[in-house]
Amino acid sequence: MAGIFHDYVLEAEKANNEHDYVVLAMRRWYMSLPKYAKEIKRTISGEKVDKRYTAFTRLLRQNIGSHEFLFQRLPEAFGYAAEFEPGVVENVAAAKNYFDNAIIQGESATVHIDNSFGEVSLYVPRAWKVDVNVDKAFGGINMRGRMEGTSTHRLIVTGETNFGALTIVFI
Repeated sequence: MAGIFHDYVLEAEKANNEHDYVVLAMRRWYMSLPKYAKEIKRTISGEKVDKRYTAFTRLLRQNIGSHEFLFQRLPEAFGYAAEFEPGVVENVAAAKNYFDNAIIQGESATVHIDNSFGEVSLYVPRAWKVDVNVDKAFGGINMRGRMEGTSTHRLIVTGETNFGALTIVFI
């Protein structure tokens, strides 16, 4: 598990307890995430975040002893019996990867829409700046919520919507 969070491990903490330094590294990783990644409930396509992943981040906010955290609560969060199994490590790695990639890497990202006779909804943090460059033929583009545009992140939406609708929901 320490390998997954190696960027957040402090060598001085390894001497304290064989489990504490891993949990502390996990918590440092969580604290380094931007607010949006910590609070995400839905992906940009509107899908709900895996309940196991939100249970994992909820655990990181609690003050639980490292042994109980690693060997009881963490396995339970991922649907295992109250004991540590190898699959827990894989699930933690997947959850970390998910939250690490829940944010725009760099200053901007582009989403290309190709919509005909349907509806596409994008859920975007309200702090992001959004540029919409979508061609529409008998289609519409709707925005719900309020874009604050206070972040340095920019989402560029390109493509086309024909006889359909594109809805951008600011969360």
